[in-house]
Amino acid sequence: MLRIPGAEYPIGQKKARELRSQQPKVTRHTKAHVDDKELCLEVECLLNDGSSTLVEMNYCWSTCGGQVPWQTSPYYFMDVVEWLLNNRWLEFYRWVQEQFDRALEDQATNDHFAEYDEP
Repeated sequence: MLRIPGAEYPIGQKKARELRSQQPKVTRHTKAHVDDKELCLEVECLLNDGSSTLVEMNYCWSTCGGQVPWQTSPYYFMDVVEWLLNNRWLEFYRWVQEQFDRALEDQATNDHFAEYDEP
């Protein structure tokens, strides 16, 4: 699930569609933490107009954000730890971008997220 850092609720469907139209590319993570059920990353994204934005990404260990499975393997977190410990940044960021794209697509197309749209 994606949200603007500090926001209480996820990005709504309209905002997700706007963001998707800007073709965001993850450039780096700025914060990270893990709790008992989620990997949470704050990432900086470069937009196609040259500006950047921060987005918080939350990955449940199994599934999260509608019906989209985050990873085919339930052990993706083991891959993430291995990539980070072995300085395999390209694989880590490729995975982060893939998950970001999946979450953004889900939030842009899943009517569940319309309830979070600003009036």
